[in-house]
Amino acid sequence: MKNQRDKLRQYQKRITVITGREKSIAKECLARGDRDKALLALRRKKYQESLLAKTDSQLEQLEKLTSTVEFALVQKDVLYGLKQGTQVLQQIHKEMGGLEAVEKLIGESEEARAYQQVRIILATNIGYCTVTLVSGWTLVQHLASENTDLSQLETGNQRRSCWTDVK
Repeated sequence: MKNQRDKLRQYQKRITVITGREKSIAKECLARGDRDKALLALRRKKYQESLLAKTDSQLEQLEKLTSTVEFALVQKDVLYGLKQGTQVLQQIHKEMGGLEAVEKLIGESEEARAYQQVRIILATNIGYCTVTLVSGWTLVQHLASENTDLSQLETGNQRRSCWTDVK
């Protein structure tokens, strides 16, 4: 199509040259006093101008067609890219394990957050302590307690441990 466009432009140039030549021929004929040949040259010039107008419209149609084809090619490339993106997203969702895996991860995060909150509550209410999870049980060791009463201090029992069920 681009070759055809280039050929039409060359044809337009030739017609423009011919139109100019016909006009100069008509002037020469009038200068010589040959009115009939001058009219004939002007008719040929007018015919060449009509050919030039037709060529312009054909060239315009060809330009529109070329731009439409180029746009269709761009749309095809965009569609291909969208298909590839969709396939990649599907693969990612497949690797993630779907909605169930995400919900499981959220549940595990909530459990870990609750565990951390228990540690914070124990640390602030009891004093400094260590919370260790041992096969379903939580061992709480009090390292220093601000609420120890005087009788425990007299017996020397500064370290306590207790087991609590986490289940």
